[in-house]
Amino acid sequence: MFECDFCNKKYSSISSLNFHKKTTKKCIEIQKKLNIETSSAKFNCKFCNKEFLLKQSLESHEHSCNQKDNENNYVKILQENDYLKKELERMKEENKKLLETSKNTTTNNTTNNITNNNYNIKFSVEFDKMPQFIKENVKESLLANIDINSIKGGEQQYINDFVDGIKKFVIVKDIARGKLITKDEEGNECKTTSNKVVQKSLNFIKDEQETLIEQVQQDMPEFDGTNVKENGRINGMVNTIKQVHRDIEKDKINDFVNTIANKLTKEGILIS
Repeated sequence: MFECDFCNKKYSSISSLNFHKKTTKKCIEIQKKLNIETSSAKFNCKFCNKEFLLKQSLESHEHSCNQKDNENNYVKILQENDYLKKELERMKEENKKLLETSKNTTTNNTTNNITNNNYNIKFSVEFDKMPQFIKENVKESLLANIDINSIKGGEQQYINDFVDGIKKFVIVKDIARGKLITKDEEGNECKTTSNKVVQKSLNFIKDEQETLIEQVQQDMPEFDGTNVKENGRINGMVNTIKQVHRDIEKDKINDFVNTIANKLTKEGILIS
């Protein structure tokens, strides 16, 4: 047992005795008469600031202090607030990027629309001017460009004259794939290829070319040893034209036709 030095009251523990000395009014008065200063040491709750005379009482209180939960909640709120601020900044950045993307898309769409409109206007103008790709028109234009000299001049001369005669009948849609637009007898658009245009055009003037070949052969100078190169060039061109018509009839690929078609694609009306 633990006995109080001032009032002789007994306690089972030192903590109870100390509490008695600090809190019992009678005991405190005795201590004052004896000029003994009572301990004023106090313990404050770190959560609610409540005062306690005994440390044990403080510790017991802190385990269940309501303000402790409030402080924990406060810390949690601060953490959530910090997280929300970061999320808000992230969303602002995402919205900014989306806005930029939207502006670029709108600008691109506007640019594309303007480009398409310009193309359509230019196409309409050129298509209206373009003659119909029909036998009479093509034949007239080719025969105005191809003559005896076209054959005598060799392959390159013939190709140049041939393309000059038909390039006004086509609008180039796709250079890489040789896709063209022609106008039919009723004035409608016809999608085709440069190879098909060349083959049809050659067929349109087949009879006239045979006549030209006969004239060329009649005009060929007699072989005298000095004109080997010239005669060889002319005969080569004559044979090439004949072979072209044979291949067209058999629907066979002909390299000479392909060469003309490639040049036509490059020199036809191109709209950009």
